[in-house]
Amino acid sequence: MTLTVGPSGAGKSTWSAAQGVDVVSSDEIRKERSPDGEVRGAQSEIFHEVRMRSAKTLGDGRSVIVDAMHIEADDRLRQLAIAPADVQKRYALIDRPLADKQRDGGWRGQKGLVDKYHRLFADQADAALAADGRDDVEVIDLRIREGKQAAE
Repeated sequence: MTLTVGPSGAGKSTWSAAQGVDVVSSDEIRKERSPDGEVRGAQSEIFHEVRMRSAKTLGDGRSVIVDAMHIEADDRLRQLAIAPADVQKRYALIDRPLADKQRDGGWRGQKGLVDKYHRLFADQADAALAADGRDDVEVIDLRIREGKQAAE
């Protein structure tokens, strides 16, 4: 089970789709409920569905990428809790320069979400890079900074 970790507009969905494994996406679940993908208010129902679908995929013996921001440690740990102990767990940290995210941000950029989550991710990235102190989580650093990919 791989969790994408990164702010809005970072390229998480693009990366996830290119990996050739099942993807459970919080954005896709939102689109099932609202044509524009915007679901106002608490997101607990969305993430309950994310955990249910990803648990089913793992239970069927398939790998899964959980495509969501996972910026907060509590969000990552809640998602990891659904995986059996013998399942490989990874964080894929994904980001790109703020100007690129703002350019492509669409409605999220218009509502200030791109800037907000860019700052929040910068404040929280160290914990994710340290696998939240867990020795059963592999971290892959796929962040792009000014045209250069971060070293893994």
